[in-house]
This record gives sequence, structure tokens and C-alpha cells, in this order.
Amino acid sequence: MKLISLCSLSVAAGLMFLAGCQTGPKAQFSGDGSVDVSKFKTFYASPIPKDSPMLDEGGKQLLAALDGFIVETLTFKGYTEAATMEEADFVLVPRGKATATTSVAGAQFGNYGTGTWLSGTPWGTSSVNEGTATVMVACYAIQTEKMVWLGWAQSKNMKKRPDNLFEGVATALYDIVSQFPEHT
Repeated sequence: MKLISLCSLSVAAGLMFLAGCQTGPKAQFSGDGSVDVSKFKTFYASPIPKDSPMLDEGGKQLLAALDGFIVETLTFKGYTEAATMEEADFVLVPRGKATATTSVAGAQFGNYGTGTWLSGTPWGTSSVNEGTATVMVACYAIQTEKMVWLGWAQSKNMKKRPDNLFEGVATALYDIVSQFPEHT
């Protein structure tokens, strides 16, 4: 238990550092105006999925630490963690998706008559590999079974360094969770 807490603290410190260095888009929020999320008392944080065959043991441990960061942040904001989803006032569900894209640069497509043509030459074109990471945290009210709050962020152009993907996802998660309403 202390190890998870120390890992969560380390991840939180790293996330705060990354958030200070962030140049990507900030988190955006939406919600049901008729529901005051800050009035809820207990929460259940749905674990981040760790069943991807692409994850090694280190990646799974890092995701577990991010789970701990979410729990610690909500506890710090005045909410109490429930043992099960059924006992909670709301459930927080973090999800993410990374998408790699390739586009062709230096080529122009057009129409001539009924055909399609490509201007330029094949040796004048180049491909551009880019990545996009989207992080979303949804808050569902258990009693009404409806989404009442949503935070999301998207990072693009993570082609310069492979670790930009992690930085973008970690920073987005930090921005979203840290701006979750405090319990009143």
C-alpha cells in the first residue's frame, strides 16, 4: 500500500512538472448543468485498462500509479473512496486512445475531366508520421446512471520524440483530474 502511495506521489510530481512544460492543448470540460458534482460525497475510480498486449510490466505499473494518482487527487478534493461502484455517488472513468497517422506531404491531388491526377513527381513527395493522443475522463452519477461531467484533451504532432506520447497523455490526465470540482 505504501509503495503504491509513493509511486502515486512520484507520478503526481512528474505530472505537475510535465503540466508546467506543456505546450499542447489544454483540457476542455462539459457537463450537465442541472447536477452539482461537488455535492457528491463518495466516488469509485474505474481502473485504467491494463490488458493491452502492447503493455509491458513497467507500463502496467505506471498505469497503476496513475490510478493511485486519481484516487489521491479526489480524496484531497474532499471525496471519500467507496469500496464498490454500487456504494459510490459517482464513478470516474478515465480512458485514452493513441492513433498513429501517416500523411503524404508535397503532393497535390486534383480532377481533370473524369479522372484524378497527381501533380508533382513521386520523388518530390514525402510521408509525415504523426500521432494523436486523446484522454477522456467521464463522471457518471450512480443514482441517475447518466454522465454528469466530462473532461478531455487531445495532443497532436508527437513525431519528434517517442516519449512525447506519454508526456501528452500524462499532462492531459493531470489537467483533467486536477480540475475536477472540489467537494463542498
